[in-house]
Amino acid sequence: MVISMRMIIKRTYSDDDMNLLFKMIRKKAGRYEKIKHLLHIKKCSDPNLAERYLILTCIMNNGQIDEEVIIEDRKVFNALTGKRMEIIELVNEKGPISVKELAKFAGRDYKNVYDDIMALEKFLIIRAVKVGKERVALGKVRECTLKF
Repeated sequence: MVISMRMIIKRTYSDDDMNLLFKMIRKKAGRYEKIKHLLHIKKCSDPNLAERYLILTCIMNNGQIDEEVIIEDRKVFNALTGKRMEIIELVNEKGPISVKELAKFAGRDYKNVYDDIMALEKFLIIRAVKVGKERVALGKVRECTLKF
């Protein structure tokens, strides 16, 4: 008998997070109208484009983004080490923060923190966006629930 498990993570984006997302999306995808036009042409087949459209719509309407991620891959538990939990706590406490700053606050090597961020992002626990040459972690994890 296989027991089904899933982890539910609820995340909220602050105003600083939203501003950072807005800059990143505008740089990558251009104007709101362009994204809307591309979505119409591609008939919403590109999930990244759809996500950018939704984020820009929320930002333009002064809306807050609350996100719920359901993870059903058991490997997520391998990603939740003590040091990675510390990174989640730092992102929650500091708001949008670069990997370089995270490494400094955690007193750890940049490469190890970068690898941890990538592992957490793989399971959508933390969101990391590229801003210039830096990667910035954002999104406050409000709740993490395990269901069987």
